[in-house]
Amino acid sequence: LAALPAWGGGDGLRLEAAEAEGAGDQRARATAYQALLGEALAAAQGGGGAQALCAFAAAVLDDSVDAVTSRAMCGALVEALGSAVGLPADAYRAAAEQTLALLQPRAVSFLAETNSLRQQLSVLLEAEEEWSKAAAVLSGMDLDSGTNEANREQKEGDKLRTEVRIARLYLEDDDPVRAESHVRRAAALVAQTKDEALQLQYSTCHARVLDAQRRFLEAAAAYYAVSKKVSVVDQEGNRLEQSAEEQEVALQLATTCAILAPAGPQRSRVLALLYKDERVARLASFALLEKVHLERMLTADEVETFTKMLRTHQMAVLPNGQKVHERAIVEHNLLAASTLYANISFKELGALLGTTAAAAEQMAARMVVEDRMRASIDQVDGFIHFQTDAEELSVWDDQIKSVCGAVNAILDDAIAKGLVKEDAVVG
Repeated sequence: LAALPAWGGGDGLRLEAAEAEGAGDQRARATAYQALLGEALAAAQGGGGAQALCAFAAAVLDDSVDAVTSRAMCGALVEALGSAVGLPADAYRAAAEQTLALLQPRAVSFLAETNSLRQQLSVLLEAEEEWSKAAAVLSGMDLDSGTNEANREQKEGDKLRTEVRIARLYLEDDDPVRAESHVRRAAALVAQTKDEALQLQYSTCHARVLDAQRRFLEAAAAYYAVSKKVSVVDQEGNRLEQSAEEQEVALQLATTCAILAPAGPQRSRVLALLYKDERVARLASFALLEKVHLERMLTADEVETFTKMLRTHQMAVLPNGQKVHERAIVEHNLLAASTLYANISFKELGALLGTTAAAAEQMAARMVVEDRMRASIDQVDGFIHFQTDAEELSVWDDQIKSVCGAVNAILDDAIAKGLVKEDAVVG
């Protein structure tokens, strides 16, 4: 009888060639392979390692085995790995990785088996907290092949679910760069699904990516939308409740991002939205949020307390040597100063903000150019003059007076020339 040696010479298991029993009889070959699969699985469950399972995979995927038998036995192997009880994790992982390596050149012919095995292996890697490896395994799935009009909706749902899961895994490993590409792919599909639970998962991933990219204003709005979700309906029609703790975490993240966002009118609107939410009063950061919303100066102690709530990327060092949260605090205090002073020298402003006069001038100039603060800068004298709402109203009043005066002058001229009768003009 022809035979194949055991993988790596492990437990002595030998795989008989497919023609060993009933050459040309497909059913007999399948029966023989099923028996060998049972032996290989038993050997692995008994502590013999993955050698026999790897050998079985190599045998059924050999070019000498006909396509029908090879596909059937590969499917049986994948199913056995997924349902086996007592199979050590290291043996399963080794067998799954080796089988995937053997399947890779022929993935198109074994699409269902490859995708199923990748799903199983990613679950194991996730359980072992190897987030990026689990995401990489899922990324190798082919979710586009075999799509037609009949199964398009299901395929797109599976693809969305997979893209969201990959993004979540990368985010668990603090890799927002890789997560972003999968969030973008999911964005093109999320509007088409009716699965609200999946939509919530996508929204959470999207908010975390925005946060990691330091797009704090958008992240605050996204986190706040997540915090408002009390319950969602999944694909099967089951209503799932989002716990109060999960909502509070999202709300806290929204508050943090709003405080870190660039000071200006847009941030003020988001802060007002959060401040009006009665749930915010229960947060540890409420006192700080209130001062930021009311445009009051923040003290060093308050900043230190706030810093303890931040994540690593929210304290990253910028190219100018300043940290992300420090820039946000200085910008806020500058905006708060604009409500206290009509004008101030940059030397005094720098001392007030805890920075240099040059840095204060540069920051003020940037905020004015970006239309985040109303002020004019006198570089000759080294002063900044803040514009208040009262000043704007005064200017508006002067403009109205000017227009009314011009209208009156036109009417007087028309009356003088006899173009309009004086009694026709309503006073």
